[in-house]
Amino acid sequence: MNGQRLDNGMKRTFLNILVVFLVSSAILYFSPSTYTVSSLDFSSLSFSFLLPHEPIVIESDEDFLDYGFPGTGTTEDPFIIENLNITTSEEDGIRINSTSKHFIIRNCYIDSCENGIGIRFVSPGTTSVINNTCFNNSWHGIFMYLTDNALIANNTCAHNDRLGIFLNTCNNSIIKGNVLFDNFRGGLVMQDSLHPIIENNYIYDNHFYGGIRLLHTNNAEIRNNTFQFHYYNIQLVLSNNSIFADNLFITGVFSIIIVDSDTSTIFSNNFTHNHAGIYFLRSLNCAVINNSFYDNVCGMRISNSNSSTFSYNIIQNSTLYGVTLDSLSSSNLFHHNAFIGNNPEGFSQASDNGTDNTWSYKRKGNYWSDWLEGDYLIDGTAESADSHPLSEYLKYSTHKTSLDSFWGVIFSLFLFTVVTRVIILKRARLLVKSFNSET
Repeated sequence: MNGQRLDNGMKRTFLNILVVFLVSSAILYFSPSTYTVSSLDFSSLSFSFLLPHEPIVIESDEDFLDYGFPGTGTTEDPFIIENLNITTSEEDGIRINSTSKHFIIRNCYIDSCENGIGIRFVSPGTTSVINNTCFNNSWHGIFMYLTDNALIANNTCAHNDRLGIFLNTCNNSIIKGNVLFDNFRGGLVMQDSLHPIIENNYIYDNHFYGGIRLLHTNNAEIRNNTFQFHYYNIQLVLSNNSIFADNLFITGVFSIIIVDSDTSTIFSNNFTHNHAGIYFLRSLNCAVINNSFYDNVCGMRISNSNSSTFSYNIIQNSTLYGVTLDSLSSSNLFHHNAFIGNNPEGFSQASDNGTDNTWSYKRKGNYWSDWLEGDYLIDGTAESADSHPLSEYLKYSTHKTSLDSFWGVIFSLFLFTVVTRVIILKRARLLVKSFNSET
């Protein structure tokens, strides 16, 4: 039975190699942006033999010694759990609760009937989960509760019945370099947490909650991630003071939806082929600066949201309006944005149905590609106008032109495609080797 399970898993793994190749190759045909894929740290990734192992249950510091794991549990010499193949129809693959010692879980393959890796009530700064593959778990790939200052890096979490990664009441976590795809309840969910850093992850084709959902999670930093094929790429709910920077959003419905969340900063992201790049609902005092919106149905939708600033963004070739404000949105400021070829079947590239929204700042408005002379009239019941339209787009000081960034984007995405394919291919071969050794 285990052989059958591993064989089916191998087929799905090799299928994912093909999916990653096709999806990543398609990126090359999207509009250029200022996004660059940062170098991921694969230096500790191991492809050595995986040893079949029973589930690991650690409920105290002494249990590390009982299992005989190398290390002493200090910062300099943590306990090491590595190079294991844990395929089980029982409980978590690796469960660690109520410990104070430092430990690293790395280079393991885990397929279980609960969480692949479950960590609860451990001391801050003692947890590192690195370079593991968590496939087909009946619950979450990686689950943490009351675990602060954890590092979750370069793992692949896929085909899990719930979430790829779920963190509950975990502060100051670093989640970087992970590949999260085809998880039924979503890629990454965090709730009741503070200041997570989420960077350099590749998150695609997860379901229900989509790519990332943050609930009651303040001061998040979400940087340099790539998102594809979600209804929601990112949901921010009841979470304040977040930063979204240098992310790439391709082919989603709502790329970023911000609900009841204030003072977010959205800077230098690329939104391509989505229904709506950003959707604000009941949110205040946000800043949207230097982003690129290409070929979306609508660049931004603003609903019952007030007192935010939108500047130095490029909004191009939206099927409908580049920006839409509903009747409950007020006191928002738009200046130095470029509206190019949006709503080609209509008379205006933006729609304002709100109150006291302003379309210029210090006698500098926005660039409108269809402006001829005089005020630029904006559709909507507010009867707004840009009284100081710009004759050319004045770029943000660090904003590269499309021609400047084009080849850098192509090379970066090509490199990211190759790295992703190599990792999955080598992990697939490793699983074959492990399976053959068992049989």
